[in-house]
Amino acid sequence: ELGVFAMTDRGLRGVANPSALFLSQHDSDVAGSCVMATQEGTRPLLVEIQAMVDSAHVPNPRRLSVGLESTRLGLPINLDAWDGYPAARLRLYDAARRSRANLAILSGDTHMFWGNRLHDPRNESFVGVEFGTGSVTSPGGYETISPDPRIYEVAEKALVARNPDVRFAHVRDHGFLIVEITKGALTCDYHQVADIQTRDGRARRFARITTNRAGGFQVQEG
Repeated sequence: ELGVFAMTDRGLRGVANPSALFLSQHDSDVAGSCVMATQEGTRPLLVEIQAMVDSAHVPNPRRLSVGLESTRLGLPINLDAWDGYPAARLRLYDAARRSRANLAILSGDTHMFWGNRLHDPRNESFVGVEFGTGSVTSPGGYETISPDPRIYEVAEKALVARNPDVRFAHVRDHGFLIVEITKGALTCDYHQVADIQTRDGRARRFARITTNRAGGFQVQEG
C-alpha cells in the first residue's frame, strides 16, 4: 500500500487528498499537459502528465515515461507536432469560425506528404483543409526503420485508416507543393523530385487534390 505524508512543523502528517499534490492549477488548457488516473496498490491517484521534448541524437527518437506504463498514456505519433496539442487545435478552429474564414493550412517539417480534411471532433463538422509537403533533401524517416520498401505502403495505409482527418498520405518521396487558390476552390499539386543530388533534376506531379468551400475533397493520383 502507498502512504503519502507531508512534513510539517509538527512532523509528518498524512495527506488526505494526495491527488491535489500532483495537479497544477491552470486558468485554461495548457499544451502538452493532461490529467491521468492511475493506481498504486489500492489507492487511486490523479496525476498531471506533461510532455517534455528534447533534441534527439539518433535517427528514431523513442517515447519514454517515468513511473507510468507508456502503453497507458495514449501518446500521439509525434509529441513535437500538431497532433500533440488537441486543445490548441480546437482554439484555432474556434477562431476560424468566429472570423468566418475558409480555413486552408499549409504545413511542412514532417518530411512527408499529406492531404487532410479537417473536422471538429466535438460535432464532426467540417472545418477546413490542410496540405503538408515532404522535404526536398531531408530523409522522411521510414527508410531508417526498415530497408524493406513495403514499409512505405504499410505506413501510408495505416496513417489514413487510423486518422479520420487524413485522406491522403505519401511517405516515400521528396518534393514540393504547388497550390492554386481561386474564389471557389483550392487545388494542390504534389510534385516528386527525381534526383536530389542534381541541381537541375526533373520533377513530376504524382497527385492532385481539389477542394471547395462546401468541404468537397477529391484526390487524384498521377
